[in-house]
Amino acid sequence: MKTVEFALKLKKEYDVGMLLHVATPSCGTRLYYECKKKGYIQENLTPRAFAEVRQTSGNPLIGTEDFTPAEVKEIATLAMSRYRKISLINYIKNPRKTIGTVFGQPKMVGKFIKNLMS
Repeated sequence: MKTVEFALKLKKEYDVGMLLHVATPSCGTRLYYECKKKGYIQENLTPRAFAEVRQTSGNPLIGTEDFTPAEVKEIATLAMSRYRKISLINYIKNPRKTIGTVFGQPKMVGKFIKNLMS
């Protein structure tokens, strides 16, 4: 949550974008072997589970003593919701930039509106 709060603060104060990715223990990586050794991922994960975790609405695979996959997903969902609200406020507070974006990058406006609705 500290990382999310920091990223949201940067968005709010400096209009810096945020990329949020959930760690994925891809087969053959050091993270995968470490998670297997410590029991942080379930046995016999399907290729579909690995593909889905990479999707925006995917389910995280890693669960530890400190967090469950559901908690990680909840944090990610909350972060994106708050990020969208801050983005909207920034567009309202900066009409000149907003107008420039509307005329300069119309596809981005459509994508922004679509993301607000999700």
